[in-house]
Amino acid sequence: MTVTTPNLRHAVSARRRIHASEQVTGAPAPSPVDSYTKPVNTWDDHRHDNHPLDVNDDTKPMPVSTRDASFWLALVFLVTPVWIIVPLSWTYTLYTSWKLYVRRGVAGSDPLQTWEVVLFAYSLFEVLFSIYYAELANIARAYKTRIPKRDMHELQLIFTRVLQSGLSPPISADAPSRPGSPAEPITTLKHDDPRAVDFRSHFRLWFWGAPWSEVTRTAMLDWLAWNTFDKDMRKLDNLQQTVIKEALVMIEKRTGGRLKDVRDGGKPHIVPLKVTHDEVNIRSRPAIVYIVADCINRLAKWYLEWVWDMKSSDHEGVEYLIRNPPSDADASPNHPQHPEPVIFMHGLGFGIAQYLFTIVFLLRKLPSNQPLIVPLQPNVSQAILHPTHLVPLPREQWVKGLKGIIDQFGGERAGVTMISHSLGSLAHCWMMKAYPELIKRSCFMDPVTFCLWEGDVCSNFIYRKPTNAMQLLMSYFVATEPGIALAVQRHFDWFANSLWFEEIPRARNPYYTSFHIGGHDAIVDGYRVKRFLMNHGIAEGLNWNPSGVHGQPCLFPAGMRQLTSWLSSPEPPEPRFDDSDSGSESESDEEDLVEYVLNSKAYPS
Repeated sequence: MTVTTPNLRHAVSARRRIHASEQVTGAPAPSPVDSYTKPVNTWDDHRHDNHPLDVNDDTKPMPVSTRDASFWLALVFLVTPVWIIVPLSWTYTLYTSWKLYVRRGVAGSDPLQTWEVVLFAYSLFEVLFSIYYAELANIARAYKTRIPKRDMHELQLIFTRVLQSGLSPPISADAPSRPGSPAEPITTLKHDDPRAVDFRSHFRLWFWGAPWSEVTRTAMLDWLAWNTFDKDMRKLDNLQQTVIKEALVMIEKRTGGRLKDVRDGGKPHIVPLKVTHDEVNIRSRPAIVYIVADCINRLAKWYLEWVWDMKSSDHEGVEYLIRNPPSDADASPNHPQHPEPVIFMHGLGFGIAQYLFTIVFLLRKLPSNQPLIVPLQPNVSQAILHPTHLVPLPREQWVKGLKGIIDQFGGERAGVTMISHSLGSLAHCWMMKAYPELIKRSCFMDPVTFCLWEGDVCSNFIYRKPTNAMQLLMSYFVATEPGIALAVQRHFDWFANSLWFEEIPRARNPYYTSFHIGGHDAIVDGYRVKRFLMNHGIAEGLNWNPSGVHGQPCLFPAGMRQLTSWLSSPEPPEPRFDDSDSGSESESDEEDLVEYVLNSKAYPS
């Protein structure tokens, strides 16, 4: 079962109805862009806040940062002491075994001292674990991708959205509803058009940051085959090849020029990043890392259960912690009987121990009779012995499980407040696509679900060579752990993981939707996500910190104070849904997109 947003299902059915109508009447579909006046695009609208655009950027590779002092300090004092445990354990185990072998049968030979016995036992344990770990790494590397097949019309709609993103100039937050980027026609842009320069100068991240002039048509077709169908170009059928070639033409229109063939000067060695096809990136680590991670997570869980009365449970395989509200008799005018549940989706790393401060802060600030639900993600939490460590729950099971949890605790009546951080924004995205009516309020902190097509998240998390301490620690302790690497590199479905403005109910209303973005995020390009949101008129609900790092919104006191201020803000007087807003903006925008795809004839039906 493929979970898609009701709006997308509506859009696909609408497309077919319009197509049938055209066959009968012969009349083209009406233009969706007559209701607003288009502003003029300028270079300022398409300038990265850190890197001003240069029309000649396509002839130069992306700049590479040099390693700073913090990188070497972290390497020497944090990473190397942990990494070297395994080779030292092998060395000591072999040495002690040889020494015991030589001493056997020798009269008067001294036995091992107590500390030597303990050290030998630990070293032997690390040796055995390293063998087990190597087998886990082999299993992860041999794991085949699990990306579902999709309806051709759905692929066309999503790819059209990608190419149209950034074509429209920004709009103000108080502007009337408009189709936005999805309604902008894809025409052949000039090479020096700021929209073309911006698109190609960042899109080349998928090609290792090579100069755009060196990217060949063959390399682009190879990337499109992976990105669209999760296949090599050679394995596509005739219809799929036709779609890919049409998509290539659309990209060339969007980037302001035809890509070169190898014979015309293109570089054959420029190959694309293909996340689910490239080798899973895993690095060795000792068992002590998992032991420490398991201990602190057990302690954190025990603390939440005993001190804060949270309970452990699961539904459809989704494990979660919940703070059960007291009985209705404890309700007061300030604490209503049935406040909507709050769901906090944590990110990857070291599990709930990493987010203990956030969870406790929420427990303290939320009314005592308001349910707080914390779904757990063991496969991205260093839980090496958990059954889902190398077999993460599929998206459909996550959606079904979260839907059941929401229904169980009364969220189907008034909706829920969902807060997500980093990778947790993917489950947030899935629920918003599948059941937007259940998500009353949303808070996205360091979200990875926006602008996924630009390649920053994949490039920064998987392929980038670390240049500072934060990047090095993230790479070694998090990104190259088998469970996390497998989840990211073999379950990366950017079609399902990409959240669009039109899919967020009341996105411009700061009471219902809040975004927390940092300018120094090591994973997300915060400036481009900020621009993407502002281009759709989001202003008041955008909490922008130009010096913010990844994790700052939910792991530091200042960010948590912003979150609790948002949670406690009074609800505006207008109802969430009314007759004038039937279907929300997203449904009308979906119809606009469908009509554009039909009128443009960009793809074969």
